[in-house]
Amino acid sequence: MPNWFCGSVTITGSEKYMKPFVEWAKQYDEDNHEECKPFNSLWPLPSMGDTYDEDKWDYNQALDFWGSKWGVCNPTCVEFDDTSLSFRFESAWSMPDTLFWFLEWSHGVEIKATGYEPGMGFVSMYYDRKEA
Repeated sequence: MPNWFCGSVTITGSEKYMKPFVEWAKQYDEDNHEECKPFNSLWPLPSMGDTYDEDKWDYNQALDFWGSKWGVCNPTCVEFDDTSLSFRFESAWSMPDTLFWFLEWSHGVEIKATGYEPGMGFVSMYYDRKEA
């Protein structure tokens, strides 16, 4: 069982670049959020092929590609419009900073996130394509 990192993220960009994020938000269902794999499917692990597939998940690849064991999990408080998306999330142990960096680079958006991991007692921020 991991220590859970609890974070908040805001993603902004033009309507064109925000489209995949807005599509995710439109299908999001807080009562069934386990079926929503936010953004991990936008950069699946090489072991998974073209789509998110839990059966093909690889621990070491997850750390290398997402910066966290599971990327973004358990989203709540989802708010969005055509140019921004904000929500709270959890991930295993740490900020999924590598996933955020890739999404900024590949999708032309800006991501800012903050969070904390109470078990180990640290806080973290992600902005300007780096974790601080």
